[in-house]
This record gives sequence, C-alpha cells and structure tokens, in this order.
Amino acid sequence: MFESNMNKGMNMKFQNGYEVSIQFGQNNYCTTISQSLERTISTSAEMAIYDHNNKMIEVFPSYGGNTDSVEGWLGTDDVARVISIVANASNREQIEVGLANMRYNKHDNNYVK
Repeated sequence: MFESNMNKGMNMKFQNGYEVSIQFGQNNYCTTISQSLERTISTSAEMAIYDHNNKMIEVFPSYGGNTDSVEGWLGTDDVARVISIVANASNREQIEVGLANMRYNKHDNNYVK
C-alpha cells in the first residue's frame, strides 16, 4: 500500500506487515532544493520503519551501539536498499542485521555520522 504525505514524502506498507516512511521536505533530515504545492525536489531523504502495530521502531544503527528511529540524508540508492531490506524481512532482527551491514552514502556535506 502507498500513502502520500502532503507532497513531501510517502509511506509504503509491505505484505510482511512492516512499513517504511520516506520523507524529503522541509523540516525533515534531508537536503531539500525546492518545495511547492506541486513539487518537492531533494537530494536526500529521511526514513523511519514501523512494525506490525504501526509503532515506529528504533532499528537504524547509531553511535555507541544504540539505535535511532529515524535515519536522515539518505540518497536514492540507500533508500532503495532500506526498502529492500524491510520488504524482505520476516522479523525485526533481519531488519537490524540488514541495516547494520549497509554501507551508507550520506548526501549532505554538513552531515557526519
């Protein structure tokens, strides 16, 4: 299922019950080039993942072994990788391992992770 979010992103819910949120407008962790009512252009996006109960889950790796609920400044290739990991997972652990093994390519020169 696809759901749009005020011309600044979308959600995708998969058959396995997990859902990804891809946001790329102003006030998101991304680099937005321009935004109007008709069109938003961004070089990166932020993502979140929801479980079977529509609860945001903290699965993105962060410093110190902790996890975050949102990952920002992802380019199109990274967004595609996250979608594939989530869509093909049968449990949260598979998502965590897939994300931990990803080589991120951040798309913002001012952002360091």
